[in-house]
Amino acid sequence: MPKQGTIPISPTNSATAEIKNIISDISKQNEEPACINDHRISMYESYVKEPLPSRVSHLWRYSDPKWFELENNRISINPVSISLNIAEDYVKKGIILAPIKDVFKLQEMREQVKNTFSQQIKKSPDKFSCLNDATWKTGYFLYVPKDVRVVEPLSISVNYSGSDELISTKILIILDEGADISVIDDITSDAKASILVNLLSEVYLAENSKLTYLNFQTNGDGVIQHCIQRAELKKNAELTNLIVALGGKISKTDIGVDLVGENATVSTYGIVLGDKSQKFDHHTTINHDASHTNSTLNFRVALRTSRQRSNILPYVSRIKPKGSRENYYRRFFRTYNL
Repeated sequence: MPKQGTIPISPTNSATAEIKNIISDISKQNEEPACINDHRISMYESYVKEPLPSRVSHLWRYSDPKWFELENNRISINPVSISLNIAEDYVKKGIILAPIKDVFKLQEMREQVKNTFSQQIKKSPDKFSCLNDATWKTGYFLYVPKDVRVVEPLSISVNYSGSDELISTKILIILDEGADISVIDDITSDAKASILVNLLSEVYLAENSKLTYLNFQTNGDGVIQHCIQRAELKKNAELTNLIVALGGKISKTDIGVDLVGENATVSTYGIVLGDKSQKFDHHTTINHDASHTNSTLNFRVALRTSRQRSNILPYVSRIKPKGSRENYYRRFFRTYNL
C-alpha cells in the first residue's frame, strides 16, 4: 500500500488516464489554470518517451541517469517546508516573493510569467527537466522591479522530509532592467530523509541587472539531489553564481547559462566539502551567444575519505558571433584530500 501523501508511479508505463488524474490532482491543489495542467501532462508524456541520457555525453559521464529516475520512488503530494520571509521595505519597493504555485494568480506579472515560465526548458528539453515540469509541488517566484537595488540578501529556506519519495521543486527568478539583489537558497533535509529531489531554477536577467545567487546544500545522508539551473543574461547583465555542496548521498548539479546580450558576464564559484561516503558531480555549460561576453569558473573540492567521489567537469560551449571579438573563459578546479 502506498504511504499517505504519496502516489506510486511506474516510469515504464505511458501517460495513462490514471497518471493524468495524478497530475491533475497536483494542479488542482495548486489552483492552476487548465493550460498549466495540460502542460504538466505533456511534460510527463515527454519524460516517459525520452530515453535515458547516454553515459558517453559530457553531462552524464560520471553519474548514472538511473539514479534520478522515478522507479522505486513515489511522487510526493505532501507540502514541503519552505520559508519565504521578506522585509516590508522590500515589499514597498515592489519586490515580489511568492510560492511558485501562486505565480499564475499574480495578474500584474501575467506577461512576465508567460514569457519566462518553463521557456528555457522548452528551448532545451531533457528527460529530467520534463520530469520537474510535470511533477513540481513546491518552490518560489521572485521578481525585482526596474532599478530596484537592495543590499541585504534575501534568504529562502527549504527543508525536505520523507521516505522513498520524489519531491520536485521549481524556482523562477526575474530581474528587471537595472535591478540588483542577492539571493540565498538554503537547501536542507531531515536527518532521516530518504528521498529523490529534482530541483530546477530558471533565472532571467534583463539589461544592466545584477544577481548574486547562492545555493547552499546540506541535505541528509539519504538524499539524492539533481539540481538543474538555467539562466539567460541580457546586455550588461551580471550573474555571480555560488554553489556550496556539503551534504547528501548523491549531489548532481547541471548549470546552463546563455549570454545573449553584449557584455553579459557570469562568474561561477563552487565549494564541495565531503566527509562521508558521498558522490558530487557538477557540470557547467556556458553559451557565449553575443559579443564581448565573459565567464569565469572556479571550483574547490575537499574530500576526507577515499570512498568519496567528486567530479567537476567545466564544459564550456563557446559560440562566437559573426564580427565579434574573441570571448574568453577561465577554468579552475582543485581537489584536496583531507
